[in-house]
Amino acid sequence: MKRFAPPGFLPREQQAPARIFLQTDNARMFVHLDGVLRCIPDPKTFLNLFSGPLHKACFQRFTGLGEAPYPIGLPLMRDARLVTISSDKLHGVLMTDRMPWAPKQTVLRHVINADQMNEIGFDWLKVQELPTQPTWGVPLAVHTQANLNAAQTLAGYQAIYDHLVLGEELNPYFEYLLARYPGVPGSKYKDHIKGDLIAAQALVNSLPNY
Repeated sequence: MKRFAPPGFLPREQQAPARIFLQTDNARMFVHLDGVLRCIPDPKTFLNLFSGPLHKACFQRFTGLGEAPYPIGLPLMRDARLVTISSDKLHGVLMTDRMPWAPKQTVLRHVINADQMNEIGFDWLKVQELPTQPTWGVPLAVHTQANLNAAQTLAGYQAIYDHLVLGEELNPYFEYLLARYPGVPGSKYKDHIKGDLIAAQALVNSLPNY
């Protein structure tokens, strides 16, 4: 894969401090992303995303999960990367990630802009060109879970449609949505679920840089 760096990017020493936290009682590293602390699973993943090694002053510290400054969320996928793709319609940086309801599927999530890239602390020099066809996820968010919630809603209604209308096995992650469609599963819910799908897709489409 080819290396990528946009013209005029900020040198590392001028970038904003990385939003990385260190749990001092077990030396686990986290990045503040999607409104939660997401564990960086191993040193290789860290070096895929961030410049390193970081000086100790770059880390925000806490001792024990009970003292974490944000809720603990889903870990980053192992071997997560920063990528770009060749496209006339898409420009910018993306991060490989996985959603909790589809832990085996890799998606690409937009880094919204250069300010967000620097705020998180991602290293511009780690971005590589991805030659394969992508599977899209929702854009990254730092301080909120809104983007993940939008993706979950859309994926959930699609799963309910496939289950109730097409008769496919339901992903247990979305069983909570069945309460919206009481009674015997069947095609009588087709129009209702289609309406919910359209609304969920519109919500995702309204996200920045989607």
